[in-house]
Amino acid sequence: MSEKSTLRRNLVGFWFLGLCNNFAYVIMLSAAHDILDDETAAAKNSTSEHNNSTTTISPVTTTINGTSYMTCNQISTGAILLADILPTLLIKFTAPFYLQRIGYRIKVSLTILFAMASFLIVAFANDVWLSIIGVVCASISGGLGEITFLSLTSFFDRNVISTWSSGTGGAGVFGSLAYAGFTSAGVSPRTTVLIMVVVPVIMAINYFCVLIHPKDLDYPTDDTASLIKDKGLSCCLPKRKSPTVLGVSMKALEGEQSGVSNSAYNVDVDAAPSYKSFTNMAASQQFTSSSKNNEEIGEEKKTANLSLKDKLRLVVPLLKFMIPLTTVYFGEYFINQGLHELLYYNNTGWPYLNKKEQYRWYQVDYQIGVFLSRSSVNIFPIKKVWILPFLQLINMGVLLAQVFYRFIPNIWIIFAIVFYEGFLGGAAYVNTFYRIAVEIPPEHLEFSMGVATIGDTVGIAVAGAAAIPSHNHMCSLKIKMK
Repeated sequence: MSEKSTLRRNLVGFWFLGLCNNFAYVIMLSAAHDILDDETAAAKNSTSEHNNSTTTISPVTTTINGTSYMTCNQISTGAILLADILPTLLIKFTAPFYLQRIGYRIKVSLTILFAMASFLIVAFANDVWLSIIGVVCASISGGLGEITFLSLTSFFDRNVISTWSSGTGGAGVFGSLAYAGFTSAGVSPRTTVLIMVVVPVIMAINYFCVLIHPKDLDYPTDDTASLIKDKGLSCCLPKRKSPTVLGVSMKALEGEQSGVSNSAYNVDVDAAPSYKSFTNMAASQQFTSSSKNNEEIGEEKKTANLSLKDKLRLVVPLLKFMIPLTTVYFGEYFINQGLHELLYYNNTGWPYLNKKEQYRWYQVDYQIGVFLSRSSVNIFPIKKVWILPFLQLINMGVLLAQVFYRFIPNIWIIFAIVFYEGFLGGAAYVNTFYRIAVEIPPEHLEFSMGVATIGDTVGIAVAGAAAIPSHNHMCSLKIKMK
């Protein structure tokens, strides 16, 4: 297969991996309002039947003496957000220090299985706690998938980072749009979630069938391979071809040069020029061609074996990327899970949208902004990512004031602000990881990519924790609707 065809397949494969990896996460957040409403309604109906009395669900707006007051769910959608992000946070904090020892096939298979379990559990759950378990499975899948696939990009052409990021943005658009579309067409939320089981299947097809994998991708690191040998399990190691120069094994050359047969199991491709005494210019030309091919499709990629101390030291220079990303995501998800539910209008004008529909379409609008910005890094790269947190916090302040004072007269203005909010968040994500790919040395890139994913997750988790008490406090204030 030609290099251009290989690159094209990998770009497409990573786009779909990004799409599928974030799909469950998006569906759970889009369905958060309905999950809470359905389970609360079921609980109230159960209680009313037990007491032989009639219980009605709270109306969209409470009216007292002709004055309308804002109403909301007793449990904030931030509760769903926390269930959707805390397992991810745990994985991302710990995984960079051990996940490189596990083969990519195993990690991807676990990602697929947890995603499938999340859809099935939520679709068939009949209680809040069971729905929360389903959301937790989606979180594990998304967290493990993100750190796995972003680390995987270090073995491929740098442009796969752009298509991965675009795919994760696409998950937001297609996930929220699919959920809003199906439910608006009359399909129940549970059936809609069940339909989404096809998404993990698409992920499996793209990883195992579409991507052109580097030959040594699933070979253990040197220290792990040595441990396996020491245990007498060398037969369990995959066979690994040694690079060649003009058809002669470099491993054999090294043995010949040192006087020891088969002295090295793993030969560094970069050491090839030292064997010019064997074949001078011809060998050099062959090595150059091999190196170029390896650089483009990730074959024989060399990743530094880092100690725990080395890894902790590498985290420090990443903070200049992670802190802005954390701040952007805090503002973004405080808006999404703490304020979106409270930004509804009693009369939206044309087209008329009820409270639930407004929440769903806010999610769609936000995800469109995310998708467009995550797809823009090759057109409009942003080097000064520290600007984005300030802009996002301004957004949060404006929408927080809207909840209290209702000074924005039209829902379309809210839609514009929500779109801009998503655009800033997507821009922060893709530009952060692109700058890391540009500035971090290749031998540290796999580890750095995994660690940097902690930034957005911390921001989301803190936002979810802050959204719950803030939401409950705002709901208790009897804010007037205009």
